[in-house]
Amino acid sequence: MRHSILKILGTICIIGLNSCKKENKVIAPKDFPNSPQGNFEAFWHGMNRYYAFWEYDPTNWDKMYTEYKDKVSDTTSEIGLYYIFKEMISGLIDHHFTLSGNINDSMNFIIGPKKVMDLSISYHYLLDSDYYEQTLFNQLDPNDREKYNGFVFGTLLGKYQFVRFPQFDVLGWAGTNPNFVLNMINFLSNPAPYHKGVIVDLRGNSGGNSDEISLLVGPFIKEPLEYGYLKVKTGPNRNEFSPWMPEKAFPSSYGFNSLPIVVLCDQLTASNGELTTMALSLLPRCTVVGTTTFGAHAALAGPSVRYLTYAGTFYLPNGWKVQTTVNVFKFKDGNIYEGKGFPPDIHIALDENLFLGLGIDNQLQKALEILPQ
Repeated sequence: MRHSILKILGTICIIGLNSCKKENKVIAPKDFPNSPQGNFEAFWHGMNRYYAFWEYDPTNWDKMYTEYKDKVSDTTSEIGLYYIFKEMISGLIDHHFTLSGNINDSMNFIIGPKKVMDLSISYHYLLDSDYYEQTLFNQLDPNDREKYNGFVFGTLLGKYQFVRFPQFDVLGWAGTNPNFVLNMINFLSNPAPYHKGVIVDLRGNSGGNSDEISLLVGPFIKEPLEYGYLKVKTGPNRNEFSPWMPEKAFPSSYGFNSLPIVVLCDQLTASNGELTTMALSLLPRCTVVGTTTFGAHAALAGPSVRYLTYAGTFYLPNGWKVQTTVNVFKFKDGNIYEGKGFPPDIHIALDENLFLGLGIDNQLQKALEILPQ
């Protein structure tokens, strides 16, 4: 779950935008007959009702109905239905969207929009746990470094704070190593006199709990930072939404870090990794380095909240799962980067040959060049 869904829903109910009661006027996707045509109708009508991005998505969903309806017959196999749905979703901009299930109990699948699949397939996957927890960790000051479950922080080259955040699940495992979490927050919030800058490495960050964004942003701000807005689907029609609601990061109670910042990001920096990148980019002393991010900012939620948000996950009669998001996020600059990704200030791709041949991380090198010497 990308955002705190309970927080969002609570806001909706409090301001009275929706009765927050189940709406029964439209047949639910799971109540269509379990036939090729029934599953097609359930998929199209479910997406028509629950998908949150029709106002922005270039996909013509009405055209998809007329174009593909006659291609589905009583004899259409599940593999045939799979390929039809794959074509229908290929251009969607919701980069959290997935369609998953099994075909004749013999093949499990999970697919998403074409761009999502392309981003995943084309990624180099070189910045793995071995690189961070061994190669890079060994470059940090032995007296000022820690690592745990893929998270790494410490002093690099004797003068730069470095933190690698692979995903936002700190609160989930804090109970197993609370000292690490506290040490990491203290490290970021209280730089030493010899520290000259900070590198926040969010490359490959897959997202997680949005309540943790302030863990990384908080040490660098003295006041709440409004970094964007979100609106939640509040009715069964395509464009029924709540008003835009502000999204904020909050200061750390452990201290304040005024040093220059470089954020490293890439094409698999997703969800909360992107939102954190965006939030930090608003600080004048921050530079974002790397490649355009993944483009998935909206919140995921299970079917239990669908009738409160009128969006999100639903199931087809044959058991296939359609997972889509419940809101739309707009950055502080007014742009919606869903499906596009957030661009860095300095675009530089990882030089794979240099990395594999000499072990040189040219994106990290660029960060070091930018920070005070």
